[in-house]
Amino acid sequence: DRGDNCNTNFDCSTNFCDNNKKCANPPLQIFLVYPELGVANTTTFNLIVGTDEIATCRYIVAGYSYSFSQTGSTQHTKQLTIPEDSIYPLKVNCTDSYGAINIKNFNLTADTSSAALTATANPAIITAHPFTTNITVTSNEQVVCKFSSSQQSYDSMTRTFPNFDEHNKNSYASSHSMSLIEPELQDHVNYTYSIACKNLAGFVTYKNASLEVSTPFEATVTIVYPAAGSYVYTTSLVLNASTNTAANWCKYGTTANPTSSMTSIGNNYYKTPTITLASGTNTYYVRCEFITAEGITYDSDNTTFFVDTTLPAMAYVNDSNPDNPDEPEKTYRDDRLYARWLAVDNETAISLYYYYIFEDTTGTDILVGSGSTSSTEEEVDVELNNSKKYYFKVSAVNAAGLFSSNMSSDGVTVDVSSTPTSCSDNIKNEDETDTDCGGSCPRCSAGKNCDENSDCSTSFCNSSDKCAY
Repeated sequence: DRGDNCNTNFDCSTNFCDNNKKCANPPLQIFLVYPELGVANTTTFNLIVGTDEIATCRYIVAGYSYSFSQTGSTQHTKQLTIPEDSIYPLKVNCTDSYGAINIKNFNLTADTSSAALTATANPAIITAHPFTTNITVTSNEQVVCKFSSSQQSYDSMTRTFPNFDEHNKNSYASSHSMSLIEPELQDHVNYTYSIACKNLAGFVTYKNASLEVSTPFEATVTIVYPAAGSYVYTTSLVLNASTNTAANWCKYGTTANPTSSMTSIGNNYYKTPTITLASGTNTYYVRCEFITAEGITYDSDNTTFFVDTTLPAMAYVNDSNPDNPDEPEKTYRDDRLYARWLAVDNETAISLYYYYIFEDTTGTDILVGSGSTSSTEEEVDVELNNSKKYYFKVSAVNAAGLFSSNMSSDGVTVDVSSTPTSCSDNIKNEDETDTDCGGSCPRCSAGKNCDENSDCSTSFCNSSDKCAY
């Protein structure tokens, strides 16, 4: 409590240990509500000063102390008139409910106009790969900026220049720059980006920046499906390809000079009839003829992919408790479960496991947790009830997207009475990270020592090796 000795903030019910190592109320926080950043958009305005606790405040200008029109709460208001474009020093003096006096200095300014902007793209014309440009906006005053590829209002824009934070004065600057790269920038496209910048007074100015991507034209074809290196789970499919301009014809086959014709399906997309595939590795080629201003040209693409029609199979799911080798079917923990599993696939790799945790009941079992992982073991945070039995149900999916059947573990029963005696002897021993908690013992509360997140009831062990939120 207040006045008691302390070492850290965690020792105090007030959450504040002062320089004299005494528990005390935290210092009163004094801040501007309006103008939030110290710049008003008119010369006459209602000043609003905020405090994080109820307080009585006065303000001091040029050595003279004045009363707020409203005070004695967490907001303190007064109508002010200040000169434009000059600094108006203001000192706020507040007394909190415990009689402590707190002082905060502010420099106020009035700005009644919006910023003047210039916006450029460098380079403004991109003629070679890689496609990249820098958009720079400069201003005659400090601003934060957003942008959009279409004409939108400032509030509707979702993309921002780096270090954007409307509520942080340090984010406002007279120059901002960002990079645009592929795949946003595409060949033979003209772009106009709308830029909107807000000054410290809240006024918004709009400006456009234009650029063009234009390289010497080369007709190309790309196989869209199946992608190179992909896995498919069927022995028949339709191969799709796209071109960047209309082709005179496109052909496909299993050699570099294919002869089977593809069908145009519009918008420069082409497809094959249904192809019958063999299990394992398959390679297909597509070649297209183009008639351009430079004459007749050809381009080719190929794809190698893997056909897997075999379902993966679960080998085991084991939830035996490693902390209790004498009774592995029991756990004294009521906040986590551990399990190991493995699946096999004779053709491709296992890409993911899906697991579900159920409470074993006499009726319909109750789902209490679930997740997915590429790992073959998992310790899962989950709320458990004493004397109840829980089990894992796991399935695997392979690289082709095929699922195995579910496999269930034998289950473990929660028995908190089997908690090791070292977890309640008021001594830091065994693998405990703090007295009677962490390691194999129940998790530690905030402020206690820890080695990793699993030692903490808050699930977070900070850089000081303390459990925290």
